[in-house]
Amino acid sequence: MGILKEIAIDIEKGDAPGVKKLTEKALTQNISPQDILNKALVSAINTVGIKFKNNEIFIPEVLIAARAMKAGMEIIRPLLAEANIKARGKIIFILLFSKIRYKSILQYKLRSLPPRVKKLYL
Repeated sequence: MGILKEIAIDIEKGDAPGVKKLTEKALTQNISPQDILNKALVSAINTVGIKFKNNEIFIPEVLIAARAMKAGMEIIRPLLAEANIKARGKIIFILLFSKIRYKSILQYKLRSLPPRVKKLYL
């Protein structure tokens, strides 16, 4: 099993220390931060989202997985910033008051993407 797959599995399990350790190991193996982001972190959190949509897991498990993803993001975020990745576009979202509980999940997912995210409160 490849290291990116191992990172994804640890995210799905919610193992933040394991994700951090494997992310550091992947960087020492010269795997690019972009590949770690796209092929491990985002891929795993998308799988978590699908499981949530299918009622296989619930909000607590999603939040635990997001915390594990954050452990990996903390390591690669500075490297992604140094790489000067060109933004592919802008994302605008409107959050209705009835769905306020999903705000932090959405903001975290958007912050993990290369484009800059600015908050606008009305």
